[in-house]
Amino acid sequence: MATIALNHTYRHFADLQLSTKEFYDRLEQTIKSYQYPDINFYRRDISTYGFFSVKREYLLIERNQYLFYVCAAPYGRSFFISWWFQYERSSFLDWVYQSPLMSALFEDKATTMFSKDTQLMFQNAINSIITEVTATVQATHGARMAAPLAQQQLS
Repeated sequence: MATIALNHTYRHFADLQLSTKEFYDRLEQTIKSYQYPDINFYRRDISTYGFFSVKREYLLIERNQYLFYVCAAPYGRSFFISWWFQYERSSFLDWVYQSPLMSALFEDKATTMFSKDTQLMFQNAINSIITEVTATVQATHGARMAAPLAQQQLS
C-alpha cells in the first residue's frame, strides 16, 4: 500500500491530562452527528519506533482511499493531538500507473471533478471538526497556563 501524506496538523496542551479514549469517542460522535456518507471509523495500534516498540492507539477516519490518522496522547505532563490526512493507493495500482498508456487510460478517469469535490469536502469537513473538537479541549479541561514573565517577576 502506497501512502501519501497530504496534510499534517497538531496541537500541544501544556500541563494537561486527558483520556485518549474520551477524546476519540467525542470526536467520533461529533463527526457521526453530521451524517456524512461513506465514512468509517477504526482504532488501530501503531508502533512508535518500529515493529517491537510501544504502540499508540490512533483513530482512523476513512472515506474510500482517503484517511485521517488522529493521535491523541500524553507527552510527559502535557498532551498532544496530531492528525494526518493521507491518500492510500494499492502498490498494484502504482505499478500499473508507471505505464504511460495505462495511466492515460485509467488514472485520469479516477480524478473526475465529482471525485475531487468529494475528496475536498471530506478533507475540509473532517479537518474542521477535528479543529473544533480540539479547540474545546483546553476550555473543558482547564489546562494551567504559565504566567507571563512580567507577572512571574512581580510575585
